[in-house]
Amino acid sequence: LYAHWRANTNTTYKVRHFLQKVGAGTEQNTTNYTETTSTSHTGTSDTTVSAPRSSYTGFAAPTSKNITINRFGTAEISYYYNRNYYTVTYNQNGRGTPSFTSRSVQYGAAYPIPTISVTGWTFNGWYTAASGGTQVTSSTTLTNASNHTLYGHWTINQYSVTLNKGTGISAVSGAGTYNYDTVRNIDATVQAGYTWVGWTGYQTTGTKAHSFKLPAQNVTLTANATGNPYAVVYNCNNGGQTPPAATNHIYGTASAVRTNSCSKTGFAFNGWNTAANGSFYSTTAS
Repeated sequence: LYAHWRANTNTTYKVRHFLQKVGAGTEQNTTNYTETTSTSHTGTSDTTVSAPRSSYTGFAAPTSKNITINRFGTAEISYYYNRNYYTVTYNQNGRGTPSFTSRSVQYGAAYPIPTISVTGWTFNGWYTAASGGTQVTSSTTLTNASNHTLYGHWTINQYSVTLNKGTGISAVSGAGTYNYDTVRNIDATVQAGYTWVGWTGYQTTGTKAHSFKLPAQNVTLTANATGNPYAVVYNCNNGGQTPPAATNHIYGTASAVRTNSCSKTGFAFNGWNTAANGSFYSTTAS
C-alpha cells in the first residue's frame, strides 16, 4: 500500500517590503533601502504564486514577482519600492523672475528654493497657494505626490516723504509714509513778500504743486522761495538839501538804510521813519 498526500493550503510565506531612502541609489540592498514592513500570507505547499505587493504614497510599485511556497513555510520574497519624482513649478505671482522656474524633486526630499527679488517689494517666501496656503522652505520635504506649483508671496514696501520749509515758506503738504510707486502730490504755501522758487532735494523742480511716483527709498524735499525786491525812497520831510538816493532791498533780508544827507535849520535829525509824522524808526536798522 502506498501513502497518498494532499498539499496543505495554508502554508505560510513572507513578503518583505523595502522603501528607497531619500537620495539613495537603486541597487537593492539595505544601504539604499529601509524595510518598512513584512506581510505574512498563506497558500498551497509546493505551488508558485504571484506575491502580493503593497502601495505606498510617493513610491512606484515594483514589478510583480512569483514565489514558490515551500512545504516548510519558510519561503520569503522582497519587494523594493523606488521614490517617485514630481515636477515642482515656481510661479512668481506677478512679480520678478525666479532663479529657476521648475525642478524635478524626489518624494520626501527637501524642496530646492529659487531666489527672487523685485524693487520696492519684500519677498515673503514660496507658498502652496497664490493667496494663503502653507509656506515651503529649504527645510520642507516634498509630501505632495503629484506635480504641483508653488507661488511667491509679496508685501509692498513703504517709504517716507519728508518735506522741509525753506525761506519764505509758511506751510508744506504731502508728507507722510506711502506705498512704493504710488503717485505723491506735494504743495507749499508761500509767505507774503516772497516769490516761489522751487523744490530741491530728491527732485529739483519749479512746479509748486508737484506730483511724482514714490521710488524705492525715503525721499526728502525742501520748498524754497525768495524775497521780493522793493525800492526804498528817502524824503527829507521839509528838510533841506538833496535826500539820499533810493536803495533796493530784498524782502526779509537785513540791510542798512542810507546815511542822512538832509538838514533842517533849528532841528536835529532824529532818524528815518516809514511815515511823515510817525514815531522814531532808526538811522541804521534793517
